[in-house]
Amino acid sequence: MKSLNRSTGNKPSPMAGRTKLNKVLLVINIVLCLALIGLAVGYYCYSDYELTVCMLLMALFTGYNAFLVGRTLRGGRKK
Repeated sequence: MKSLNRSTGNKPSPMAGRTKLNKVLLVINIVLCLALIGLAVGYYCYSDYELTVCMLLMALFTGYNAFLVGRTLRGGRKK
């Protein structure tokens, strides 16, 4: 019977070999993060705090995604 453990262990991620795609994703994520921060500032100036919080949360998620893609491009996790 096969084991149901699906952990990847020390295997590289499937996206690790696609450097061109990762570079494009990194640029898109950085531009999107900066645009969302700009929109959050704009909504804050118009006193629309609900949308300001939403834009800042989305900027946080895209920033984290850009960090992960950048880490993948550098060669993965370092211990």
